[in-house]
Amino acid sequence: MSDGAALTRPPGAAWRRALGIAGLGVAILACVPDLAGIARGSEVAQSLSYALMAMVAPALIAIGVPWSTLSAHGTAMRRPIERLGTVRADRRGLALCLGVLVLDLVVIVWWRTPVLVDALARHPALVLAESATLCAAGTVLWLELVEAAPLVPRSSRPRRAVLAALAMWTVWSVAYLEGMSSTGWYHAFHHVAGIGLSAAAERELSAALIWAVAAVVFMPVVFSNLFRWLRAESQAGTSEGGARPALGPVAGSLH
Repeated sequence: MSDGAALTRPPGAAWRRALGIAGLGVAILACVPDLAGIARGSEVAQSLSYALMAMVAPALIAIGVPWSTLSAHGTAMRRPIERLGTVRADRRGLALCLGVLVLDLVVIVWWRTPVLVDALARHPALVLAESATLCAAGTVLWLELVEAAPLVPRSSRPRRAVLAALAMWTVWSVAYLEGMSSTGWYHAFHHVAGIGLSAAAERELSAALIWAVAAVVFMPVVFSNLFRWLRAESQAGTSEGGARPALGPVAGSLH
């Protein structure tokens, strides 16, 4: 490898690239159950595909894509990424972060509405649009939650923790309403008494699955940002408390 190539490749680019590829792979593989007809009769299979598209794939893409390598000198993506980084640096504020969160949550809830879930069962090709929109909206949100230089988050660590917690609680709320429904939201999944899981059991298992994925994906972001913020505040308080003001000649002579 030449010295120039080594200089343009930031540390950790290899594992970031692997995570980014994994994220794209998850987004594609999550479409297989619907396209193959596996998820057509199983709410659990459909919920697993949804959870992978809505939460796992966007997180891996945002964290894993080596944005610094793509924006290195001589690459085709240099100017678009630099322009995006400049726009993000110039446009900060709570309103923008909340707007990004609301956009992702609208897309997440939209694809769990009975109309669209039943439509997916009748028209499996719709899963491609589902995967594309969920991954796009989710990646935009995750770029506000994690550091992916040069696309630095526009929020402080406490705000990132709150954004991640709000996203997780929204997913949990939707899953809870689905799982606790006495009649079921979706009509595309048919059950035969005595064969396989009952309708109620499948709803509850689907809700538990979505709860678990949301917890695994968002909780590390919440606690990591809170821990680092508290540690920084503690270190700042220690340094301020340990600094002793200089004494004047008269005060110094009294000690």
